[in-house]
Order: sequence, then C-alpha cells, then structure tokens
Amino acid sequence: MKRDIETNDDLYLIMKTFYNYLLSDDDMRPIFVDVAKIDLEPHLQDLVLFWENMLFKPNGYRKPVMHLHLDIHKKYPFKAIHFEKWLKFLTQSVKDNFEGPKADELLQRANHIALVMKHKTQQYGA
Repeated sequence: MKRDIETNDDLYLIMKTFYNYLLSDDDMRPIFVDVAKIDLEPHLQDLVLFWENMLFKPNGYRKPVMHLHLDIHKKYPFKAIHFEKWLKFLTQSVKDNFEGPKADELLQRANHIALVMKHKTQQYGA
C-alpha cells in the first residue's frame, strides 16, 4: 500500500516526476522551455511552496499564478490538449507514488485549477 503525501519532500517528488512527463511531451515542452523559459529547479521549489500552501499550511505564497499563466497564454495560446495532458501527467505523478486524503485533495484541487485556468484563458483570448 502506498502512503499519503505528508511532507515537502513528497511534494517535490510529485513535481519532479510531473515535470519529467511534461518536458518529455512534444505538446507541453515548448510551453515550458521556449515560451516560459523556466529554470527548472527554482520552478520546482515554487511549486512545492504552492502545494504546501494549498495542502498543509498557509506559508505566505503570494505569486500571481493566474496572471503569470495568462502572460504565457498570450504568447502561446493554451489549447484543450494542454489542460488534458497537464491533468493526466499530474494525476499519474501522484498516483504512481501516493494514495490517501492529501493525494486525493491535491488531485481535486488540480482539477479545479485546470477548469478555472481553462475558463480564464478562453475569456482572455489570445
């Protein structure tokens, strides 16, 4: 039996696995490498803080996530396939390693985030 997500190290493992999937995918890689030009390690640490804030305790995470993604969308419009793959890869990254209430909560929140982001990018246009 797998254990539940309990620590920031667990969140890091999920995010590292998730980004291995994303950066290996022909539809997703250009968004992160060519458009957003992420510096992977600091980006992974930001994601850990974001999810820690969502799942465990308020930690003061205040980056304008929606604004940052809308800026990327303006340069490289997100399509339905991007949201589908984002959810698929994140779900796989969680389920490969964890199960339990926090794992379920992360996936529930991720689904909500994807729906809101998709709606906002459709409103925003390209």
